[in-house]
Amino acid sequence: MKYIQTVCIAILMLALAAVPAQAKWWIFGQSEDEIIISYLYLNTISFDESTEQVTLYRETLQDGVLHIRGKARVGTGEIGGVRISTDGKATWQEATLADNGAFDYAFTPEVGKTYAVFVEITDTRGKTNDVDETAKEVTVAEGSIRAQVEEVLNALIEAYCNEDARRFMTRVSEDFTGDDTTLDRAIRQDFTTFDNIDLRYVLGTIAVDNKGLIYVNDRGTTEFIFRLEDGGPRVYSMKNPLIFGLSDASEVATGTVFPASNDPIIVVDDRGNVEKKPFDEATRIMEGDDDDDSGVESGNNIVLTIDISGHPPGGFDFVTGETTVGFGGAFAITGHTQPPIGAYGFLDLGVLIKDLGTVSLNDVSEAPATGYADGTPPLVQAIELHEGHTYAFQLPGPKYGLLYVRSVTAIQTDITVIFDYKYQPDGSRNF
Repeated sequence: MKYIQTVCIAILMLALAAVPAQAKWWIFGQSEDEIIISYLYLNTISFDESTEQVTLYRETLQDGVLHIRGKARVGTGEIGGVRISTDGKATWQEATLADNGAFDYAFTPEVGKTYAVFVEITDTRGKTNDVDETAKEVTVAEGSIRAQVEEVLNALIEAYCNEDARRFMTRVSEDFTGDDTTLDRAIRQDFTTFDNIDLRYVLGTIAVDNKGLIYVNDRGTTEFIFRLEDGGPRVYSMKNPLIFGLSDASEVATGTVFPASNDPIIVVDDRGNVEKKPFDEATRIMEGDDDDDSGVESGNNIVLTIDISGHPPGGFDFVTGETTVGFGGAFAITGHTQPPIGAYGFLDLGVLIKDLGTVSLNDVSEAPATGYADGTPPLVQAIELHEGHTYAFQLPGPKYGLLYVRSVTAIQTDITVIFDYKYQPDGSRNF
């Protein structure tokens, strides 16, 4: 059976503009409140979610610049200053600090050099954070992530087509988010089910999220996530429709990518029967829910770009699953390009919102019953969408929607928000 797969990848780069802030502060003794770091990033890679040693690639650094950015707060007083060391505390440089505690330090690293990074944050009473907890070793490499992804995809496909399960699994991360034993068994069953396996792909660009994971998409149809480890990228997770492990897709896949079209895809049932089915029917089977009648509508990697220089704002309509110009959807937002990058605006009439925090969309199976923000018509609530957060929306009816913000980026006067969503049109809060 001939099986052709096209893989596309896209690079998201985060451009930050420096905001000068004249922070005046004095030492009045030690504060009893600890300094809390809300977030801390190396460009789009989270300090907390990455290992102590991080390798970046020059091709992913816009203009070759590395940004150390974050935001801090303290219960009493304000953040008074932020210093960055890139040489193991030997010297320190002042970061640009905004009034709300957001800071940014940018420098141009040398390829091949390792930087011992520390971040020191001081409040207006002289108390500092635990600097050692921010330690990070950062190396910028000349190599190409594109070339590495291409190498690992070629190796996976070669092993799969040659029916070599052992070699295939050496390219899978030990932290694979599915069940790696099930994946091993599923690809072996694929070898029995399919004859003359032949896979091909066309490699595009690269998308890296704030977890340092590399997303590889097939034009919005399927998705790999790779993680950089010793020896190169390894398969971290896969979403339906799969191209490896079709024989047990419901256990191997960690989610589903919903394309715009309903083109047929290959499905293998638990008896080894192979069929082509329409996408919407096939995904219910792959997820182990052939009788699913929940009617939940979903979408991934929805792109909303707003030109803040001339407006109008942009929004999203859960009912149609489409972005909107101006009002007419659940919300309409614009943005600001100065740190911290944000997308803010207003809810439409009758729409309420609740920030569920930094939780993935797949981990939310029920929208909250209470706790939504409200206000005064006609634009009932000012909102701000933060990267990495999931939001619950109570729509007129009431009906419910969920939205996960993958990224918020700014390039000159354009703000781009990329998000995933789910919508429950039957009025229940279950997803």
